[in-house]
Amino acid sequence: MTVLVRWCVFLLAVLALELAPIPQARSLELPAIFADHMVLQRDMPVPVWGKAYPGTLLEIQWNGEAVGRAVANVVGDWRADLPAMSDRTDTGVLTIVT
Repeated sequence: MTVLVRWCVFLLAVLALELAPIPQARSLELPAIFADHMVLQRDMPVPVWGKAYPGTLLEIQWNGEAVGRAVANVVGDWRADLPAMSDRTDTGVLTIVT
């Protein structure tokens, strides 16, 4: 009977582990201001912010070139202040890589 009890406890433990919720990484979230056709101020630092899973390292790129980095804090908020760039005279692509 002890073997049966041990097997039942073992199976219940395995079942509990399988059914336990696994925290899922929060996908990157950006405010609606960061969208197609946005305009960046020339010759001024550019703040970029959003939410991600806590501890996530983010790299901010402008036309494929890394221009900033940030780490999401314990509640998932992050912010990076990109340096002023005077050569942003045409269109470009702002990319955030996790």
